Amino acid sequence: MSEPNYSRRLRETRKRIAAEGLDGLLVTSQYNRRYLTGFSAHDGDFTENSGWVLVTPKSLGLINRTFNLTGLEHELDASGTTWLKADGKQWHDVLAEQAHAEGIKKLGFEKAWIAYDRYAEVKEALGAGTELMPVDDIIVFVRAEKDPYEIKTLRRAAKVGDRAFRRLLKRIKVGMTEREIAAKLEAYMVDGGAEGPSFPTIVACGPGGATPHWEPTEREARPGEPILIDFGVKVDGYCSDSTRTICLGKPDAQLVEIYHVVRRAQDAAVAALERGVRRGRDVHAAAAEVIEKAGYGD
Repeated sequence: MSEPNYSRRLRETRKRIAAEGLDGLLVTSQYNRRYLTGFSAHDGDFTENSGWVLVTPKSLGLINRTFNLTGLEHELDASGTTWLKADGKQWHDVLAEQAHAEGIKKLGFEKAWIAYDRYAEVKEALGAGTELMPVDDIIVFVRAEKDPYEIKTLRRAAKVGDRAFRRLLKRIKVGMTEREIAAKLEAYMVDGGAEGPSFPTIVACGPGGATPHWEPTEREARPGEPILIDFGVKVDGYCSDSTRTICLGKPDAQLVEIYHVVRRAQDAAVAALERGVRRGRDVHAAAAEVIEKAGYGD
């Protein structure tokens, strides 16, 4: 499959909406918006929004202004999304007009993806005739099942990330700072076809590698010490995530030993998954057993 299966996404979403006892759903998550409509505009932060989506048994509409949609109108074609134009109007008023036109009595909204002031505006605009009901992210359950297009895109994202990393390995050297290494890698991602990083790239030289979610600094890479690089790329909205540890020069003997212990632990965890183990704690135990037997249990 070379294109997203928007019809399946909408069909399964409508099933979830009906199961919640709702007549429709207001989608304000930018990730669910793109998943359902194909509209790729990015929300700068929680206070910004590049479009709301209204899903009903009859329609799929994107509430937006021309300002936000110009140049991206074609992205709605594949999903068959209707543009509910909000030029000169408030978004909540356009939402209310469409909801009333379709006779929606119970409208769900993604409770984790809307600010209180927006919620208050929507509730007032809908009036007493339409009940506004908070729901969890129900589309996440639809998104959990990946179709062939999604799997292909995820693999492509991973390949773009791998190519960018291999390119970095040819240019990284002692004396480069963590920030400099991260910037180069992210530039190689974009140059290789990515929209950008899927999260801020982590580069941790030496001691920083022992700190989860290290923030890159001006610390320079030194000979013989490990450099942890945690990175991912975004391709067509889908993300990869890789963590690699390298060393410039000859590493310490104990570092080599521990590296191989961790690798064997990872292999044991993967083997457990291949045997059908599914509970996280059981997969963890398979890896931990290897580490404990090697004398690093504490």
